[in-house]
Amino acid sequence: GASSTPAQSGETVGRCAGTGAGADIWCAGGQHDGASGPAYLSNSAVAGTSVTARVDNVDNTNAWAKAGVVLRNSLTGSGSSPGYAIVVVTPSNGVSFQWDSNGDGYLDQLTSTATSVKAPVWVRLTRTATQVSGYYSTDGSTFTQIGSAVTLPSMAATQDAGVIHTAHSTTVGSATFSNLRIVTSPFKAYCSLPAAVRP
Repeated sequence: GASSTPAQSGETVGRCAGTGAGADIWCAGGQHDGASGPAYLSNSAVAGTSVTARVDNVDNTNAWAKAGVVLRNSLTGSGSSPGYAIVVVTPSNGVSFQWDSNGDGYLDQLTSTATSVKAPVWVRLTRTATQVSGYYSTDGSTFTQIGSAVTLPSMAATQDAGVIHTAHSTTVGSATFSNLRIVTSPFKAYCSLPAAVRP
């Protein structure tokens, strides 16, 4: 990803943190922003994969600061790579499922929960063929779907998966994550923190 302030990520005892500043990760109303700090495992998501993490905290640098899970053909292709979807928690706008509906490499559609849903919260993306669904959970066991499944144009057979953060501000902010799991059902848990997380 790209950030107007260099993003940093780190991990300790099954937790990871991302710190950085950046305009946003959104493209609508004239915006074309792709400033984020992802930590991910390359080529870890295929049809039948789910990526889940607990967002322990996201700093309130902006009401739309975002921290959560991500799927994308290539997370190094900020502003160009399609197959892009996230489920993120925000300080003031609930949990938001966002996706690239036209394959141009920018998030441009969203559906969100009530604004009362805040970190700590579990977030999940699941992939079935070329469709992706978003979920959240307040207890880590019962997950609620956010909106409906969506089709992502130009979705690759194998994608990057992990966690993502944007401060939506020139002010540096942080997010902390735990319990990251990338699972390809029904075969195996592909990875889990701490081994799978890397900048």
